[in-house]
Amino acid sequence: MVLAAVKRNGRALEFASDDMTADKEVVLAAVRTTPTSLKYASAQKGLNQDHDCLKASGLWDNYRRTYARKEQLTLSVRFSLARNSTEYATNFAIFLKRNYYLREFQAYNPNAWCKDSCDPIFTDIKHPCRGTNITCGFTETQNLVKTRDGKKRPANQCCWPYSFRFHLEESKATNGLMIQVQEQHGLGDGHKIETEMAQQAGVKIFRTTTDSEDVSSLSLNPLERPGTGTVAKT
Repeated sequence: MVLAAVKRNGRALEFASDDMTADKEVVLAAVRTTPTSLKYASAQKGLNQDHDCLKASGLWDNYRRTYARKEQLTLSVRFSLARNSTEYATNFAIFLKRNYYLREFQAYNPNAWCKDSCDPIFTDIKHPCRGTNITCGFTETQNLVKTRDGKKRPANQCCWPYSFRFHLEESKATNGLMIQVQEQHGLGDGHKIETEMAQQAGVKIFRTTTDSEDVSSLSLNPLERPGTGTVAKT
């Protein structure tokens, strides 16, 4: 019955039992119809950030692809895959992949990756970590892992500022930018930390602002002229 319900409307997952929200088949069926229902998947079982579930929701590409533009984007967004979080960041990430222009850029969405933090409070603006070897409390071996091609990439449980800084540096190297998604109630501490990191890394910042919970009317036309520094607004 639950499987039939989420196939009709993925939001039904919100009212499912813990056993059902921990059932991958049920979660996959829910996110295929309603991507934002992923936040109701079991966090304890890791299904809210499971690779297959992220792909089914559209937050991850289903296949390895090449992008028309070489510039890489880094998203600065609120965490949107927890039960009590807003859905705005998830909808924005999906919008990004569907937008005729922005889908041509490779974009790093931090919500799609499990992370740890050397900051006990996780987003304490006063904590010194800004994602560098000097400021981060984790060791390099905790933060980086060697891939099959011999390159070092952020580990699954590395410090989140370290991972974010790593992707900012990739954006910088490709003349890319950071898109900061400000929601109704302004910037959170995580946003502010990411702003400082982008400024330190010398990455252009474009910020979207809104007075709505809906991204359907979002206009990002100024971003079609990278380098202008224009702030996009809904």
